[in-house]
Amino acid sequence: MITYEEIYNRMLNDYNAQTGNYPSNSSDVAIRLKVLAGEIFSSYMNLDFIKKQMFLSTATGEYLDYHGAQRGLKRKSAAKATGYVNMGLNSSALRTLTIPKGTVVSTAGENPVLFQTDADAVLMAGQSRVSVNCTAVEGGSSGNVRSYQISVIVTAVDGISVVSNPTVFTGGTDRETDEEFRRRIEDSIKNVSNGANEAYYRKLALSVDGVNGVEIIPKNRGVGTVDIYISSKGSGANAALIEKVQSLIDEYKEINTDVLVQSARATNFSVSLSISVKPGYVFNLVKEELTNNLKEFADSLEIGRSVYETDIADVIYHTEGVDRYFLSFSDLSVSPGHYANLTSVIVTERSS
Repeated sequence: MITYEEIYNRMLNDYNAQTGNYPSNSSDVAIRLKVLAGEIFSSYMNLDFIKKQMFLSTATGEYLDYHGAQRGLKRKSAAKATGYVNMGLNSSALRTLTIPKGTVVSTAGENPVLFQTDADAVLMAGQSRVSVNCTAVEGGSSGNVRSYQISVIVTAVDGISVVSNPTVFTGGTDRETDEEFRRRIEDSIKNVSNGANEAYYRKLALSVDGVNGVEIIPKNRGVGTVDIYISSKGSGANAALIEKVQSLIDEYKEINTDVLVQSARATNFSVSLSISVKPGYVFNLVKEELTNNLKEFADSLEIGRSVYETDIADVIYHTEGVDRYFLSFSDLSVSPGHYANLTSVIVTERSS
């Protein structure tokens, strides 16, 4: 795109061609030309921005939302992670204790993740623990905490001094990014929904916050049946998410069609490789970048999508700083209703 300097210099040259001289830099004429050049450059910038927002492949932010709205699609908001905690005290309670709905607990550390209880819970006299369902206060993948990470009671509750989560919290997903939303819009254009085909059910399921992957299997349980497998990013779907999708499908499904929504099951795999890095790169930084790239690749896979050695090699090739590598990986076959779940990445350093 033309720059401000090019516009201003062109105006100076045109002025010289008309008058036979150049204005001095501090003259009234030069100042007027500079102001006008700035306004023209600003107009060029606005036109370039508008041009990008006109097309699906380059639109961003709210303008991409407008493209989605034309296809009946809405960007998915961040979904909150859910799970349960055990709350109580280190010995048996001497009296019945009530834990109110909305009691806040959190992980420890500098950046705690907050959760609140979904309903009132009662710890009976003689018991030391009671299970309470909880939901993350904020949406996002940060709520997907590992077991025994929740240990702080933020809201003081009379008699209650201990909290822990014996199982992981799941279902937390970040707000849909521009690229994720763009792919969904493009998919709706390539696979047109007609109210009865696979594209129709896929569109409905993917519209629910927290759903990242969908696989549709018609007639899996006989004629007139449709099985829908869903997953969150990097994990299966929890009961709350399944119920939400099932309710939506039941509202809009075809008449006399038995549609069953269920969580996709994990097919675990790991990646082990050794790499050498290019001059000027630090091994540990390249290792971290490569690990993140492999996890992002795994999270982006559709349900039922197998993983091949060439897929892993492509991720390695496009990781900046990797010079040479040796990969130990066999193609992973993923069955329908399953998703590839990357459990570990082992990267060691090799000599060049």
